[in-house]
Amino acid sequence: MKRYLAYILGFAIFVYLVINMDFKGLLIFARTISLKIVLLLLSLQIMTIMLLGIQWKLIISWIRKDIRFYDALKINLKGNIVDALSPGVKVGGELARVYEIKNALNMEMGEAILVVGLQKTLSITSFIFLVIFSLIWLYITTAGNNLYFRAFLVPILVFLIILMGFIFFFLRIDLERTKKVLKKIRIKDAKKEKIYNWVSQYRNNLNKMLENKGKFYFQLLLGISIWLLFAVKLAILIRGYNISIDFISAAAITYLTYIIGMLPLLPGGIGSFETSMVGLLALKGIEVGNGIAISVVFRFVTFWFEFLMSFLILFFDKVFKLLTIRNDINMLKVQIKEDKKYFLPSLITYTNMLFGIIAIWLSSTREVKNIKVSCILVILAAIVDKIDGLVARKFNLTSSFGRELDSLCDLLSFGLAPVVIWWNLNGGYLKMLELVISILFVGAGIFRLARFNIDEDYEYIKGLPITLAGSFFAIKHLIDINYRIQSNIPLFNENVIILTLLSVFMVSRFRIKRPSI
Repeated sequence: MKRYLAYILGFAIFVYLVINMDFKGLLIFARTISLKIVLLLLSLQIMTIMLLGIQWKLIISWIRKDIRFYDALKINLKGNIVDALSPGVKVGGELARVYEIKNALNMEMGEAILVVGLQKTLSITSFIFLVIFSLIWLYITTAGNNLYFRAFLVPILVFLIILMGFIFFFLRIDLERTKKVLKKIRIKDAKKEKIYNWVSQYRNNLNKMLENKGKFYFQLLLGISIWLLFAVKLAILIRGYNISIDFISAAAITYLTYIIGMLPLLPGGIGSFETSMVGLLALKGIEVGNGIAISVVFRFVTFWFEFLMSFLILFFDKVFKLLTIRNDINMLKVQIKEDKKYFLPSLITYTNMLFGIIAIWLSSTREVKNIKVSCILVILAAIVDKIDGLVARKFNLTSSFGRELDSLCDLLSFGLAPVVIWWNLNGGYLKMLELVISILFVGAGIFRLARFNIDEDYEYIKGLPITLAGSFFAIKHLIDINYRIQSNIPLFNENVIILTLLSVFMVSRFRIKRPSI
């Protein structure tokens, strides 16, 4: 229920944002610029999205190695959607990323927070360098005494100090200091332990990253490259309006506009972003009308286009998953229907096995009446085995699985059961000879079954089937019980010869034509 409410709320906010978007103004401004430039800007924005996905993948891979690029990309895209709906610094987007990392990748909450914290630390560190450079550049080249610039300067500096404090805190976080602070806070010990473990894990991973200078500098370089792409997009857009501006000034305007847009005023910085860009462009002598056109198109490329791309990718990903799940369900239903057909012959095969197990169990009592029942059960198992084959062939339900299952059950009912019955009937009279002959019989039965399973000649039967061998020996036991034990006639050792002959017949290569039934 909560999931559906979240979908409804997200869709409602999406509709709200779309309704409040000035499509008419965007179309008017878009007509004043070349389509080639717009397509180039959109391509650069797609490249930016891909680079951000790579950055997330690399950071997550420090903790979990088996992360796929597409999974990392989706995490960032979901964060982008929430970023668009949350004011300024976009804490909501980071919380969404934490939640998605935890649930989609099955990571611990502490690990998810750690990943987001590391990414934010690297991204903001790169951004701060660029913002400081931008302030110095604009102050020197353009606006040292400009009242409009000074009005921007104070909130930018305050927010910059806050961001630097954030970076300093996360780079210099200390375990001992954390432990002392936690002791003073009145919360449950379990929560204190969780916080301390997270800080410890964060510190350890950060130390590993800082120790590996190449990895750390690569991430900083990647972060700066991503931010530079935004400056490149603005510079291309300004040139598209036939306005001359140096790249460094375009970059400075880009980063100062973004830091003002981060101030928590409106969702996604809408309004404050455009206003600040128009004002900063005016400092470089660009008319307000052109400034509005540039800010609206730039905002569409870097905000609305990214928002729509994120929404569409995630939407079609969800649709594809639902279709895949539905297809899997349909395939499962077909498989279940298919498997149902094999249920009857398998059930008959298991009945064969059941008779064999009961025969072994009853004969272990060494009571003559129970041994007699055991022999009858072996004969019944042979009848059931024959019925099993008839049913499978009649209804075309033969399968390699059924053949293997049938062989294992036959080994139990016609290989082991007759031998165990013989042991219990003899009472260990033949000693070691009894063991040797038993091994010979069971081994021959295994060989016969294995050969049968790989034999593709279905017209002839090769060697004596173990079913007949086991049944014949069970019948011989019944004869012994009825006409020798009950008539006080001593048992002869012909059973040794019979078992030996049956073993030879099973492994022999003589062939008889298979009955047509």
